[in-house]
Amino acid sequence: MPIHNLLSTGNNVLVVSKPHRESIQAICADALPFRDQLLFRFTIGGLDEAVMGHWEPGAPSFSERFECLKLAFENGYATSVSAEPMLGGKEEAVKLYHLLEPYVTKEIWFGKMNRIGGMKDDPDPAIASHAKLILEQQTDDEIIELVNQLGGLPKIAWKDSIQEVCAKRGRLLDESVADIASDDTLTSDKVVEEPPVTGMDESGQELQEQDKPVPRKKPKVKLNF
Repeated sequence: MPIHNLLSTGNNVLVVSKPHRESIQAICADALPFRDQLLFRFTIGGLDEAVMGHWEPGAPSFSERFECLKLAFENGYATSVSAEPMLGGKEEAVKLYHLLEPYVTKEIWFGKMNRIGGMKDDPDPAIASHAKLILEQQTDDEIIELVNQLGGLPKIAWKDSIQEVCAKRGRLLDESVADIASDDTLTSDKVVEEPPVTGMDESGQELQEQDKPVPRKKPKVKLNF
């Protein structure tokens, strides 16, 4: 399996997926010896199966994605969730957070659905109706209320679309949340051990700052499927 090859050569791997049960079972079994090098980030934007079916036709259901999250967690892997785009409003986002949080070891990212303004006038009534509902559920006022409810809770992280609303409204994010949200990268990087920096070379001469060895991070690879 390609993921096994990446891990066995020392890479850290971030797997981003709308997951299928069979795929995650296979990865969990194959990558077990390297599980400290792998982080799963599952896309779970809502709870409503019908709404998910509209926006993500053919993709796995909420129940299957939730099962995959629990499977990875129970096998000892680092887990994360991307709720971007959110497929509902603040009430559903809060429910989603509390349901998923026990099975997440890293972050739960929340972000708005963007670029749907034109869809509200779509000639297809179903598309127009769903777009109008999202626009009503994700106004700036609703987003600020969501931040007020979830801000500061463990593992919460905000994507740029929500940070921009907060900046526009003067709503300061908690420092820890802002720090997390500014770095959407694999957070389980391992630093390669280097010999201690003594400040002297072999001849006893003091090393200049630019000559001192610098700790190196292992390569990281992001896989989307």
